Amino acid sequence: MLFLSCLFMAQALHAGARIENVKLTSTDGGGVSVKLLMNEPVDAPKSFVIESPAKICLDFPHVKNGLSRALSRSEYNVGAVKRVNVIEGGGKTRVVIDLTESVPFNVKTVGKEAIVTVSPSVPSKQANTDPFKGQLSSNAHHSGKSFALTAIDFRRGNEGEGRVVVDLSSSQIPIDMKEEGDKIRIRFSNTQLPSRLQHKLDVTDFGTSVVWVNTISQGKDVEMLIQNNGFTENIAYQADRRFTIDVRPITQEAKEQLQKKTFKYTGERLSLNFQDIEVRAVLQLIADFTGLNIVTSDSVTGNVTLRLKNVPWDQALDIILKTKGLAKRQIGNVMLIGPTEEMAAREKLELQSTQQVTDLAPLRAEYIQVNYAKASDLAALLKTDKNSLMSARGTVSVDERTNTLLVQDTAMKLEEIRALVTRLDVPIRQVLIESRLVFATDDFQDILGVSMGGAGKARPGKEPILGFAGQVLGPGLTGSSTVATNVTTPANVLVGDRLGLNMLQTLPLAGSNTTQASFGLTLARLPGGTILDLELQALESEGLGKIVASPRLVTSNQQMAYIESGEEIPYQESTSSGAASIAFKKAVLRLEVTPQITPDDHIIMDLKVNQDSRGVVTNNVPAINTRELHTKVLVNNGETVVLGGIYQQNKQSQKDSIPFFGKLPLIGWMFRNENNSDQRSELMIFVTPKIIQDGMV
Repeated sequence: MLFLSCLFMAQALHAGARIENVKLTSTDGGGVSVKLLMNEPVDAPKSFVIESPAKICLDFPHVKNGLSRALSRSEYNVGAVKRVNVIEGGGKTRVVIDLTESVPFNVKTVGKEAIVTVSPSVPSKQANTDPFKGQLSSNAHHSGKSFALTAIDFRRGNEGEGRVVVDLSSSQIPIDMKEEGDKIRIRFSNTQLPSRLQHKLDVTDFGTSVVWVNTISQGKDVEMLIQNNGFTENIAYQADRRFTIDVRPITQEAKEQLQKKTFKYTGERLSLNFQDIEVRAVLQLIADFTGLNIVTSDSVTGNVTLRLKNVPWDQALDIILKTKGLAKRQIGNVMLIGPTEEMAAREKLELQSTQQVTDLAPLRAEYIQVNYAKASDLAALLKTDKNSLMSARGTVSVDERTNTLLVQDTAMKLEEIRALVTRLDVPIRQVLIESRLVFATDDFQDILGVSMGGAGKARPGKEPILGFAGQVLGPGLTGSSTVATNVTTPANVLVGDRLGLNMLQTLPLAGSNTTQASFGLTLARLPGGTILDLELQALESEGLGKIVASPRLVTSNQQMAYIESGEEIPYQESTSSGAASIAFKKAVLRLEVTPQITPDDHIIMDLKVNQDSRGVVTNNVPAINTRELHTKVLVNNGETVVLGGIYQQNKQSQKDSIPFFGKLPLIGWMFRNENNSDQRSELMIFVTPKIIQDGMV
């Protein structure tokens, strides 16, 4: 009973541990000591480091946060410590110390205090070599203990990032991480590498920006080199005995924008430490440091006390200006500084003066020749009811005959209008649309799977006409691998495999036994490099298809072009006066293409196919059976889109006999001839867009 009572009492006391205060003090040498004051002694916290942005994280299990909301997130900006955040959750309290950069640190517990000693900021080269060492100085380096890596794994994250996971024998291993261009170099100090882990991992099949991970022994240390493909954003963190590096792809432009967004100051660093100094004197010091010409308003007065260490000069200037309610305007290498209200009032007067000059400026007339665009379209753009690019007194007229703009406005506005017309009056890019209409046929003796993905069979003893990659493709044509020979049994063959089709969508074929046309449209895409003309000619020479038309036309970007083939069916209709007149209805195959060229030279094609046929005649007026496909597809320049699935099946049965003799019993069959045919055809449309480059015809 005494043991249980003591145990419950210990648990109650432990559950009541909490952080009551946070104090920061400067140490000798410019370091910072962060003291976490508890209401009772606690165990040493678990710690880990985040390299970018630089953070020190401490986890206190079974400890509560007894701080106020303001103190739980406090800004300090002392030495390398920017702020301290204290967060409670999940049965523990996490203390996150935000740093200006990765620096060494040390954690220890003394009585009711947990003390984090953060070393002073050091030059970037030295800081990068020791970002993880500080937390280990009291254990690993003093004891001389050797550590080891226990496992190395690579995974693909949920967002496509590459993730390198390293299991450690101890959470106290010193780790140094550097970024060297497209490589990441990680050094595990005083660590051994088992022979089973001394190899190079090729991880290209994971589809991330990581190419390979190579881990080798370097004396008493272990070095890991991660090769990336291009620019990456790297995040490293450690939790207990697991060290993780997340590698995300990022473009150079995005990287520069991220750097600007994260920290916009790029000036040379300086340090300032003054007590009650005149603001004008500080501005003069910055002018001498940067070599800028600074003009200070007479209204700038007062003193300021500041201590800035190793900060960019432009950041220091902004801090001083914001503190004293000042603003700056830079013109060339001259910077004007004055009170914010005074600067705003001066700019307002300048704008009013400029507007008055514009209102009184003389008008000039100018003729602007438009070469490629319509002058009327540009005129409508220049002056609209809601938003006009011209002044209130400006006018614009159009000469349709010469496609010329007559503009009357001030000299400044005329210059802006000329620049706009020059920017917009450029030739529209054009697209060459090549299309091929092919009828592919088969019969009941030799079924040809002309549908993309539809199967047919080769007759025994014959070469397979259409087949998989590597099979005979026709006379003199072979696949990319080996030639299939001695094909004596029926085999499924695919037109799609022959042409190397990349299936996009397949709609089910309607009624294969019907005698009417069916419309199971199929959309596919031929890969680049397919010799389409050669393939189609081979099909035609083998009697399996016929090229009925190969129209070519040129259209401008985002302008619709169409191809139409068919018949106009005449019929009689009555007019309002009662007289009869002849009218026509179209029963045509129509293909409409609207190309759109993307900035990276891909082509978005808006495709519309109509297949109309003569229907039932009612009251002498023919009906039109209409089938339609409307889709949009993105293709590369010169890539071919295939539209198929427009079927027509014809069954015929013909009997011929000699009169009288053909009806004789038993021997009548000798004088009769029966001919049954079952033929199906499919219309396949091949559309190939090609961007017309400058100088091409």
